[in-house]
Amino acid sequence: VAFPQTCIAIKSTPSWLQHIQNVTMFSPEMMKIAQEQMSKMSPDQMAAMQRQMAGMSPDMMQQAMSQMKNMSPDDVKQAQEKMNTMSADDMMKATQQAGDTSTRMKQQHDYVYNASMKLKTDGNYLVGTGNHKEASEKYTRAINNLKELTSDAAATLKLSCQMNLALCQLKTGENSACISTCTDVLKVDPTSLKATYRRGQAYQNKGSLPEALADLKHAHELAPDDETVEASYKSLKEQLSKDADAEAKIKEAEARMEAERKAAAEAREKELEEKRQMEAQIAQMKMQAAAQQKVSDNPEAMQKAMDELASNPDALKNMSEMLKGMSPEQISAMAKNAPGMEGMPELTPEMAKMMASQLENMSPEDLAKMKDITANK
Repeated sequence: VAFPQTCIAIKSTPSWLQHIQNVTMFSPEMMKIAQEQMSKMSPDQMAAMQRQMAGMSPDMMQQAMSQMKNMSPDDVKQAQEKMNTMSADDMMKATQQAGDTSTRMKQQHDYVYNASMKLKTDGNYLVGTGNHKEASEKYTRAINNLKELTSDAAATLKLSCQMNLALCQLKTGENSACISTCTDVLKVDPTSLKATYRRGQAYQNKGSLPEALADLKHAHELAPDDETVEASYKSLKEQLSKDADAEAKIKEAEARMEAERKAAAEAREKELEEKRQMEAQIAQMKMQAAAQQKVSDNPEAMQKAMDELASNPDALKNMSEMLKGMSPEQISAMAKNAPGMEGMPELTPEMAKMMASQLENMSPEDLAKMKDITANK
């Protein structure tokens, strides 16, 4: 049995749909309805829908999936009721509309991103002329513009604008605002040297010296060779060493900020893991679309593969055991070099790991349903 095509076809089964449910928070009823509606579609309609999916921007699909995760119970119920009354033609129209929406979202993203980049450039120019107040306004506008964008490029630009804003706030004496801005950055990047150092400076300007020393000490740990950071830290440390009551306050501030950094790092890692899973899911969906097109082009070959699996109850178990002994990178490389993968999207290690897990959980009932779906197509 051809390994890649068989594994990819498995993702058309309820096991794969269950994974979509976990990512998008679809209810089991909605997933069942979606299955039923797709089963009514003709091969041409399925192929057209898969082409639409394959052509969608990953960033836009991620944004759409994020929005679905935030749906209220009432929204989910309304969507379920609407899906239940949709015909195959309605599904096709919805897919076309999704493609059109993806295009508009991409255009809107690019417009907002480019406008925000222009604001940052203007702000940088104003900083160069010493006009920090007006520069702050430019950076603030850019940050507000970028709040709804989910792309990596937008997140990077937003962080850059926030750091520049913090610098301006320091220059204009807005120390509380600078502390807030730097804290927002540290929630996303707990190891940011600039955010840690500038927040320490802002605390010092406010007279919150234990907090200032805690930040400057951590900044020095992040960049032990930075002479400016070292001088600021040692100067404040020397100043506080003359205050007998400061030691307990410094330890308290250090403990509190260490706990904040740990919580921020854990939250960030959780967010990144969710993002990795979502990216892998999007890549899987696009690969499935391409694979399903291959099935449509050569249904006899896929039917033969399904018949072989169905006639050998141990086939899935053996394949699963083989995959358990391989790293995701090895699975990805094997799939890449296997026959029948020409023109397919690259199988990343994350996708290979998911594929192996889905294959392991494949039940005989799932296999039978997959065989029926393949036969119908």
